[in-house]
Amino acid sequence: MRNHLFLIRTLPFFFLGGGTFLLAPRTTLAQATLNQTADETHYRTGLELFDKQKYGAAQQAFEAYIRLATQSGTPNLKVADAQYYAGVCALYLYYPDAETRIERFIADYPQHPKAQFAYYELGGFYFAKKDYNKALEYFAKVDADQLDRSQRTEMKFKLAYTHFSKQDFAKADPLFDELKRSSHPYTSAANYYAGYSNYKRGQYEEALTDLKKAEKDPAYQAEVPYMVANVYYKQQRYDELLAYTESALAGSEAGASSGGAPAKTLKNADELSLLTAEAYYRKGDYDKAAPFFKQYASPGRKAKPSPEVQYRIGHSYYLTKDYAEAANAFKSIASSKDTLGQYAAYYLGMSYLQTNNKPFALTAFDQARQGKANRQVQEEASFNHVKVLYELGNNAEAITALKEFRKSYPKSPHESEASELLSEAYLNSNNYAEAIAHIESIPTPTPRTQAAYQRVTYNQGVTSFNNERFTEAVPLFDKSVRNPVDGGLVLAAHFWKGEAHSAGRQFEEAIASYATVFRRAEEGAKSTVDDYVLKSRYGIAYAYYNRKEYEKALVHFREYTTRLQNAPNKLYYQDAVVRLADCYYVTKDYAEAVRHYDLAIAQNIADKDYAYYQKGIILGIQGKDAEAKKALDNAAQFPKSRYADGALFQKADLTLKKGDYAEAVAQFSQLIEKRPGSPFVPFALQQRAIGYGNLQQYDKAVADYQRILDNYGKSPVASKAIVGLQEALTNAGRPEDFNNALAKYKQNNPQDSALENVEFEAAKSLYFGEKYQQAVAAFGNYLRTYPANALAYDAKFYLGESYYRLNDRPNALKYHQQVVAEKRSPNAARSVTRLAEMEFAAQNYPNAINYYLTSLSTARNKKEQGVAWNGLMESYYHLSQYDSARFYADEIITKGSATVNAQNKALLYRGKSYYAQKQYDQAVDELLRTVNSAKDENGAEAQYLIGEALYQQKKHKESLDALFELNQKFGSYENWRGRGFLLIADNYVALDEVFQAKATLTSVIERSPDKAVVEEAKAKLKALEEKG
Repeated sequence: MRNHLFLIRTLPFFFLGGGTFLLAPRTTLAQATLNQTADETHYRTGLELFDKQKYGAAQQAFEAYIRLATQSGTPNLKVADAQYYAGVCALYLYYPDAETRIERFIADYPQHPKAQFAYYELGGFYFAKKDYNKALEYFAKVDADQLDRSQRTEMKFKLAYTHFSKQDFAKADPLFDELKRSSHPYTSAANYYAGYSNYKRGQYEEALTDLKKAEKDPAYQAEVPYMVANVYYKQQRYDELLAYTESALAGSEAGASSGGAPAKTLKNADELSLLTAEAYYRKGDYDKAAPFFKQYASPGRKAKPSPEVQYRIGHSYYLTKDYAEAANAFKSIASSKDTLGQYAAYYLGMSYLQTNNKPFALTAFDQARQGKANRQVQEEASFNHVKVLYELGNNAEAITALKEFRKSYPKSPHESEASELLSEAYLNSNNYAEAIAHIESIPTPTPRTQAAYQRVTYNQGVTSFNNERFTEAVPLFDKSVRNPVDGGLVLAAHFWKGEAHSAGRQFEEAIASYATVFRRAEEGAKSTVDDYVLKSRYGIAYAYYNRKEYEKALVHFREYTTRLQNAPNKLYYQDAVVRLADCYYVTKDYAEAVRHYDLAIAQNIADKDYAYYQKGIILGIQGKDAEAKKALDNAAQFPKSRYADGALFQKADLTLKKGDYAEAVAQFSQLIEKRPGSPFVPFALQQRAIGYGNLQQYDKAVADYQRILDNYGKSPVASKAIVGLQEALTNAGRPEDFNNALAKYKQNNPQDSALENVEFEAAKSLYFGEKYQQAVAAFGNYLRTYPANALAYDAKFYLGESYYRLNDRPNALKYHQQVVAEKRSPNAARSVTRLAEMEFAAQNYPNAINYYLTSLSTARNKKEQGVAWNGLMESYYHLSQYDSARFYADEIITKGSATVNAQNKALLYRGKSYYAQKQYDQAVDELLRTVNSAKDENGAEAQYLIGEALYQQKKHKESLDALFELNQKFGSYENWRGRGFLLIADNYVALDEVFQAKATLTSVIERSPDKAVVEEAKAKLKALEEKG
């Protein structure tokens, strides 16, 4: 029983309060006639001082009397009285020898009338010291008949309380029961302790009776309400409890709030609030329970509520939708491993969910799902854990957790939703292959799952397309359209299927796919993402164009350009204008062709050189030589244009056909001398030889024809050159030289059955069969056997490629460099590209740049051009020449016809170059463009770099948001994801959230499959631990 000793101390029964039981005998003695001797003066003075409670001075007087009386030798009964009073004074003064003095008095004067009072005093003395065993010992020696009524009552109460304190209720209860039946200063106390004893023994009605009586005494009004409320609570009499406690609590607060009478002070008022809260809680009235729980658990409270109470506090807040307070209540007990801790962790997670604090909810559900006390709670927590993982975009972890959940709870009511979430997590993680496998394993997919399947097969198809695996993409798009949940996605799938067929040069199939887009659109399918009908118009036009069905292509290009003519977003309008012009040219509508080439030129298109070139050819056909030459001159002004050589050749050819042979010879000579590596050189030599012939400079004509036969024996013009050579030699008067030339020609152009040709083809077969070691031996043998054969130049190319495939870089470089230097192999351009790639891989970036520039100048198509641009962009970046890197990135981005991956990489390198220059704002803008466009690894790196740029700017919260987004959008790219978590930890350290930083690094160490990332996380964690 709390504070019962305090209650006793407030009662007016302690002997130290005035010693009333001594007053009667002391007064009698004090009034007796005394001799007026000096020793009796000390005795009388001692009595007077004792009466005034001046026990120190009184004791000195009594001891002086005892000393003088003893010295006189005269027997005196007052000496015994003086010894008694001196001992009592010592008791009152708590002198160490007080007990000894009293016991000596009793031993010396056992029959003295005051001996009984001495036992009584000692009992009271030990009672006050809480030495209840000795108190009982001395009270037992007291003859109660020697005491007056009040003294007997006091001793009886002290005996009762002594037994009570020793928890000997069997002896205490009868005494309290006897005391409470009469009126005296101890009646209320007896009722109180009797009530408490009845409460402890479960006799609640008797307890209520006693306690209600005790409550009438102001001394107990502070203590009793808590006891009465407890009795009501034990009896589950909640309505009576609430009426009683609310009245008591209101009374306690009334005085203070009114400013009038002092408030009634309640002991255990917080416990009373708790009982009130518990009663409302048991009644299910959580709205009323919550305020009393809050009052009970106020911040000023020293002792923490018990875990059970803390749980009910949190539960009340939760059920009354005060989720912030609920979370505060639950979190202090959620780490416990018992049933209560598991429930608390679960509701903590639910509270955080309601306040949209999903990261904290995730931790709480994780704690609850690990609990073993209640399987149902474990299951619900596990499911909520995976849902929050999914909603936070932690798709990789969500996939693992969902698999675990389905395995652990195969009959869960959440199984269907878990399966759908797993499908969508795969989809969101870009792990489309596993998503497809998972959904295809479901016997009866739900509509939601079918929608996910439509999208995931589509996304996997797009991924395969972007990676140039076109044959893989087509069946994936077919799977997508077989689940036509989203009409817009159906259009997209048919469009990309057409694109995949086009990329694989399956133009007939491509045309069918594009046509399906038109048909489905007419049936009502719409896309809010893109205009796939318009894009399909462009695609089908190109498919017909590539099939050389120019009239059909013309119709679609015309429709496409008409629709885009005034549109703000031109898409591929400029390219379509050029292709439309091509169609008019092939169908011999030269006026429209020229008009459209002029339209393209006026718009300053990327292929302006091509438009000039084509225009020049058409004007030449029309006989408008002056205009034609002007257009061709314009084409030749682009020094890096792949049409510049052709323009020079065509201009010279026009001059030749006009009969201006000297000028023609000069123009052909310009091409031959300034562009010796051009594929037009053999043709220019042939036409120049014709010019020399017409100028009757036959020796020069012979030299050009001979040069063709010597250096370009495999060229298509070689057969014409042999005929021209015969005529030129005849005109030069040297017909006898023809036989030698013919023999050499035959040697360079053997029949298909010739041994050297067979051996060359056999070596090529080894190369294309990926038997590179054998191919090296075969081509090496061929070069030793037929060093002068025209095929030897190409053999060197394949030999270099074979060494490359065998990772023999020195030999690969050697033979490719020979091919480039000789310029005789048809694959010389490919050798240039290969040399560029090898030098780049070896980090010899200046050499790589030289080769990429050469490759760019001889590029025969958009693909070769794009490879060169990409190589230049990356090489300049590695050399920290960021302006040049951005220049070539822009070439890739703006000049079109590049692959999606190339466009994404170019966007990324623009951002990386600004980042490297510490232009972080510009870098973030460019990297955001990348992220918005790229859903591949380029996007993952860009998202990471955004986080890093913001970190460098000390925008740590914004950096964290960017890195969380990295985990959500690009979770399948484990390296970037791992590096992102390392940077998250760095941000937490910068924000002084060291605990969060350590937890993040620990998670990386435990879960990341990337060893390098794990090692870095360990190093960072160790550094943090060392800092403390």
